[in-house]
Amino acid sequence: MDFFTFDEDRVVEGYVAGGVTTYRFALDHLAPLIGRLNIQRDTLKTKFYSRLEKDIVRGCVMPPITVALIHDFEEGAAAVAVNDHIRAHIDEGFVLDGIQRLNTLARASQSAGFDDARPLHVNFVIARSRDRLLYRMITLNNGQRPMSARHQIEVLADSFFDFDSVDLKLVAEKGKSRVRAPDSFKKSDFIKGYIAYLSETVNVDNQKIIEEKLDELIASRIIESDIPTRRIEFSDIVNLINRMSASEYLSEWIRVQNNFIGFCVGAKQSIPALQEAQYAEMEGAIQSFEQAFASINVSKVTGQISVTKSGATGKSQLIDLPSIFLTRAAGGGLLINSTVLYEYQGTINTGDFNFDGDQDFAIQTGNNGSYGGPSYDVFLQDRRSGRFLHAPALSALTATGLGFFEVDPSARELVEYTKDGCCYHEETHFSVHNNMPMPKWRQVEDARDNQFRQFSEAYRRGRWVRAKVGVP
Repeated sequence: MDFFTFDEDRVVEGYVAGGVTTYRFALDHLAPLIGRLNIQRDTLKTKFYSRLEKDIVRGCVMPPITVALIHDFEEGAAAVAVNDHIRAHIDEGFVLDGIQRLNTLARASQSAGFDDARPLHVNFVIARSRDRLLYRMITLNNGQRPMSARHQIEVLADSFFDFDSVDLKLVAEKGKSRVRAPDSFKKSDFIKGYIAYLSETVNVDNQKIIEEKLDELIASRIIESDIPTRRIEFSDIVNLINRMSASEYLSEWIRVQNNFIGFCVGAKQSIPALQEAQYAEMEGAIQSFEQAFASINVSKVTGQISVTKSGATGKSQLIDLPSIFLTRAAGGGLLINSTVLYEYQGTINTGDFNFDGDQDFAIQTGNNGSYGGPSYDVFLQDRRSGRFLHAPALSALTATGLGFFEVDPSARELVEYTKDGCCYHEETHFSVHNNMPMPKWRQVEDARDNQFRQFSEAYRRGRWVRAKVGVP
């Protein structure tokens, strides 16, 4: 292995080296690394790779393979030291990019005329820790097999975190179901805690968020996190949990999945104080929290809002609500007027919902929408009384779609989006008469049964009628 480039990556606090080797070296030392990172096990049998296999035998030069290693070098490490480390520890690496090319190379090596002395270019990424390397892999999004971001993160977390070196009893799901082990963690829970730590959110297994969107949210949170600048590693959290296990009360408490996930997120912000805390202090704080939380009767929690017209000096209108769901914007304030499909939506959305020229508003009071999405109570401004009146029909519309409806002022229509699994989608347009949404037409995309159909339907006399041409 000969190296010809060397640079410092100041984000992951590591180094990037570029070198060249031979096909024989790649078959002996790089191809076996594929099994170390269980992202792509299946070989893609496409025309592209069949063609590449023939081109390799004919003497082509493949695009570089990217391999990752983990090592904490001293600051300002010399290129010679990094290159020597790569040569000595290459069998401990992970293939970040080039899994299918290595598979193709292995097949080509069985063909007559294959020259194993041909050159292969390789890039090496050496990061200081698993956390930083995982961060780099997520930002690069390497991997050629279609896979959800959340699944990719789970696989990377499982592959990069050395569970064998953790002084905690970990069991796989099957073992947990067969053997009662109250002093052990489920490995899946442990990985969820790791993902929560990386993404700084407890919403890593939230069934109320549509799965595809949850994948994207977790990945984006990791990309936006401060992993590269933080001095804390997940191993610090693990060591703290290991110390807590000496207390019977703390040990039992931390092994509850929700407690563990929440602790992994919160401890990231306060680990120095937690490391200094005594068992009795931690037990007392947790017991106080549990007692306070247990005293709350969730079914009786209600809300009240005060509504005042802009510029008005009169008395505010007080509106009682069964509940209010608060969603924070990126800056920390209340999320307002956000209706992007599959995104977190506004606690309060405003607009002219019945197209009478006056501003109306809606406030999120539940997660009763399709796929556990947000649902709203809609209030329309009444000119005669000067007050905002509840609109039951428009409120019900928010509970049947994928979040809050869109408002199209030019067409004077409300637009609702619905779906049934991955392969059936509807976009329905409503007019509003006497504060009631009236269906007009809809666009349907149906890809069930491996057949894609796209058509429009108009609502006529209480039923949907297939339109011969697009409507309107």
